[in-house]
Amino acid sequence: MNNAYLHYELQHFLSTTPTDLILLHHRPPISDGLFCVAFYLLAPLPAITSAIDFIPKSKWFSGALRYMISYTGGSLDISTLEADPILFSASHTLYVSHNPFYNHNQNYNSRNASLQKYLPLDLLANCPYCRDGEAEVVVRGRWLGAKRGGLHGVSTGDLFPDPYVDCNGHVFEGVYKNFPPFSHYSSGNSTHPLVLEKSLDKLIFDAISALHNFSYLVNDRLHVLAYDPYFYHCLPRHQLCHLQMYEPKDGLWGFESSPGNYTGVVGEVQHRLYDFSVSLTITYDRGQEIDFTIDYYPLPLCFVTSKPKQLPQYLAVIRPFRGWVWAGVGVMLGVGGVTLWMLERVAATHKPMTLQKALFVTFASLLTQSRQWPQYGIVRIYLSFWLVFCLVATVSYFGNLTAFLTVPAFTSTIDSLQELVRSDFSWGVNDYGAADYQLLLSSKEPLYQEIFRGISFCPSLLDCIQRTLDERYAFISFKTYVRDAIATHFTDRNGDTQVYMAKESFFPAGVGIGMQKGSPFRHVFDKELRKLLEGGFPIKWVTDLIQEHALEGRRMAAANDGGSVSEGNGQLTFTLYHLQGVFMVTGTGLLLSAFVFGLELILYKMI
Repeated sequence: MNNAYLHYELQHFLSTTPTDLILLHHRPPISDGLFCVAFYLLAPLPAITSAIDFIPKSKWFSGALRYMISYTGGSLDISTLEADPILFSASHTLYVSHNPFYNHNQNYNSRNASLQKYLPLDLLANCPYCRDGEAEVVVRGRWLGAKRGGLHGVSTGDLFPDPYVDCNGHVFEGVYKNFPPFSHYSSGNSTHPLVLEKSLDKLIFDAISALHNFSYLVNDRLHVLAYDPYFYHCLPRHQLCHLQMYEPKDGLWGFESSPGNYTGVVGEVQHRLYDFSVSLTITYDRGQEIDFTIDYYPLPLCFVTSKPKQLPQYLAVIRPFRGWVWAGVGVMLGVGGVTLWMLERVAATHKPMTLQKALFVTFASLLTQSRQWPQYGIVRIYLSFWLVFCLVATVSYFGNLTAFLTVPAFTSTIDSLQELVRSDFSWGVNDYGAADYQLLLSSKEPLYQEIFRGISFCPSLLDCIQRTLDERYAFISFKTYVRDAIATHFTDRNGDTQVYMAKESFFPAGVGIGMQKGSPFRHVFDKELRKLLEGGFPIKWVTDLIQEHALEGRRMAAANDGGSVSEGNGQLTFTLYHLQGVFMVTGTGLLLSAFVFGLELILYKMI
């Protein structure tokens, strides 16, 4: 048997789950990220109908461009194919039929049945957008037999033409929710088409529409934005493929309400109410019910909390060292001074150094104050090691002091789910039935299960983020989605954000275009998305969108404050605020010296 072919009895095939070994062994070479598989179906029409319904939804060569050629052994009537919703909606499918004219006008019996191999065969196929943008069954060509010229009426390459070259005004309908910076619209709902605004998905549609034959329709009017004018002058209006986007009827993104049944955006695509959706988080469970393109932007989960409180700036002079380090330095000063005094007493041949002077000498050397050192060898050996300690301590301190004077210090932050669970914070998600809720709901990981048990809901994105400012609350959502909201609504005119985003992200996922299982135009989008990804466009577009939204947010904050946006030059000049700790130390020293002076004066008068 040639390894390029697999042979199955059809009923057995419909009940068989392919193994990875079988698919890997028989997978053809990949070209441009795609490969093609042809299914030849030889069976009665009811069995062929079952196979055509089964194959696009199955795991047989998932990801391949799958073609199907069926043959019942008899004649097929066009009206029969158009009356069956499965056969009529099948894509990339040929129905091989005996030509009814020859069947009804020739008398073939058992004695000349062998002549049937010379009968003409009609090649029927669905044309999804031929009849004013609607589907119909057409005759692609006719096979007259090898001795009669073979294929007539069409070339071999046109048996499966690109259905999107000429859509004849067909309107594709998608379902969509606001999800900046990925998707955004200014008006519309579940019954009226949405008016799309600038977002990642719209920029992607703009790029793909310049290469393929489609446009937007809003309220039954052609809505063309940022397209190549030459492209539209060259292309008749009636040939365009049109897109209309709507909100989901239940307002949800979609979670699995019962096994194999989704709500919201995912459910309406799954149940074939809409052709596709965009900016859907790709998960394994969703992929069992709908098809996805390749992901075009990473979208992990994270959480935000209130911003940590700023520590007093006057403590900046002691923050270069932790408390235990300062305690160690103090102990070393005392021990070092006492050790120097004792060595002086042992080595000195005349009046030795007093204890007070020894303590002062060790303190002065720590502050890099020079002096004349003792002449005794044993004292000099000890002092050489003491000076090494002083050098390391002072360089470490002064090396960090500038950073602590210029950069504000804050209280500790919560940066991981483990820290969140151990804290006194509550947490929750936006109440829109999205993938974040589904992922936490279905996870078997103990940490995620604990997060799910403590989860609460808030009504909208802005309400969720505002709640983090009003109480000890952590909002869990998609990282880029939250970044954009913070940039737009929670940034002051100086560009400082009002909330804190945790450093850790989890549940790494990506967004893609979701479409009906077995959809024929997934490969069209995959090809163009791959080109955009190779050029780095999605990441560049999202970065630019967030920056634009941040600038708009800063301008709004400045207008509310009655000021202007502070641009800044990136340079920092020390002010009294930065150096307040130094002045406080100096002031404390002056007050202490004044107190000692007064005390000595009183004691002198008493004596």
